[in-house]
Amino acid sequence: MNEIILCSGYVPPEYVRNGVYSIKSDVYSFGIVLLHIISGKKNGSLYGSDGTLSLLEYVSFLITQLTIF
Repeated sequence: MNEIILCSGYVPPEYVRNGVYSIKSDVYSFGIVLLHIISGKKNGSLYGSDGTLSLLEYVSFLITQLTIF
């Protein structure tokens, strides 16, 4: 069986763009699952003040807004 089954919210960008699937794709998907569990937010929903960010984009935005001091 050489079939790849993917859920839309967990598909890595390089697979969507080029159809390339590798071990890195599993790591990406696992990271999305961890974000989902830790944040308690759904992956298929939109976030941010204007409601246009995916979960990954929203977390990236929050990280850029962090200040240590």
